[in-house]
Parts: sequence; C-alpha cells; structure tokens
Amino acid sequence: MNNTSFASQSEKQFRKNLMGLCLEREISQVQLAKRISMSRPFLNRILRGRSSPSLRTCDKIALSLKVPLADLISAKWPEQENLA
Repeated sequence: MNNTSFASQSEKQFRKNLMGLCLEREISQVQLAKRISMSRPFLNRILRGRSSPSLRTCDKIALSLKVPLADLISAKWPEQENLA
C-alpha cells in the first residue's frame, strides 16, 4: 500500500468514525462545529472528504466527543460502513 492509499484509508476511517460517533451521541454538525469553534460549512467539507483536518482540529474533535484521538482513526465502528 502506498502512502496515498494509506492517507485515503485513514481519512475515510476518520470520517466514518466521526459520523458514527455523532449519530451515536445525537450530535448535529452545528453542535459539533460550535463545540470546536469551527464553521459548520468547513466541518461539512471535512465530513464529505473535501478538506482534511489538521492534527490540532482532530484533537479538538476528540476532546469535544470525549474519546481518545486514536479512536477517530481506528476501525472501531463496522456497523457504520454505509456512512463512508
């Protein structure tokens, strides 16, 4: 697997896990964006794969959801595959 494939897989897993956590906790994009001081349109671009979040942004998201940062990129929520 080349670096591009790894990055794409990691980003896809991040988006899938983030959406899964938000659904599980009933947190809207608007609510999450407010929690991390980000515009909802930019958060939407991240969730759609149009933008990549910085490590600092990923950390802010993890802290706001009260999960370890590693949980956002691990293959933890297989039941959410249809969200990717």
